[in-house]
Amino acid sequence: MSWSLRSKWMFGLCLMLIGFTLLQMGMYATHTLFGWEKAAFNVFEICESLIKRYSLLLLSYIMKLAVFGTFVHLLYVTVKHCLGVRAANRKMSILEHGGLTEELNARYFAGSKAIMVVSHQEPIALTLGFLRPKIILSTGLLGLLDKEELEAVIEHEHFHYRNRDPLMILILQVGATVLWYMPILRFGVEQYKTTRELLADQFALQRQVSEHSLGSALLKLVKYSRGERSSRTFVHASFADHSINYRLMRLLNPESQELSMRCPVVALVLSILTFGSISVMYLPIML
Repeated sequence: MSWSLRSKWMFGLCLMLIGFTLLQMGMYATHTLFGWEKAAFNVFEICESLIKRYSLLLLSYIMKLAVFGTFVHLLYVTVKHCLGVRAANRKMSILEHGGLTEELNARYFAGSKAIMVVSHQEPIALTLGFLRPKIILSTGLLGLLDKEELEAVIEHEHFHYRNRDPLMILILQVGATVLWYMPILRFGVEQYKTTRELLADQFALQRQVSEHSLGSALLKLVKYSRGERSSRTFVHASFADHSINYRLMRLLNPESQELSMRCPVVALVLSILTFGSISVMYLPIML
């Protein structure tokens, strides 16, 4: 299976699981709050029916708290990420180096405003923003890399920029954070990020970037930006954040195509139990 197809499948499956769970919770919440007609099938309504049958009222309150708490958590996490990106954009605008920004945009993007160069001693290369993303590069990065390595980094980030990867990552990351009791989602998000990084490397190579330049730039950024990278709390797509070892292995040996995507057993079991237990409880009602 190609990396592009893996990426689409991973995104689709995670989004479907997140969407189904939140939709079921939403239907249950609206029925509870506003008395709307019950849905034909709702796992939370089924649970409540079973709870009432056995007079386990405490469990009913716990379930309601979990459902409404999930939506409060969803709002909190979404706002937190959006404010984090807004604050980062504001800081980047203050640090912007106008001359270098204009020069690199003219060289690589025909004058469009895709790149922003900021005055910062740490080497930074990332794509930031959800609806109007920008490629953020620092003066520290420009001083660290040679011309070919810089081009490799820009082409890599160009892939994230044109595909709005920060927005896609935000959607999955928020869902995985809010639905923490389904750990399979965290695994899915990490695998999705990995496939996007591999595709970005592949895109850069297709744009006539050499494997040597891409690998050299990756090694330099890993060495010099490790501490700075750990302090970023906003959602972004970064050149040197994910699957470093495997990406380097692929650059050294392009014939290597296999990446272990085996699902962690504990995460899979816990996620199955989340819905499997509900299905088991549903059987006595049907019989």
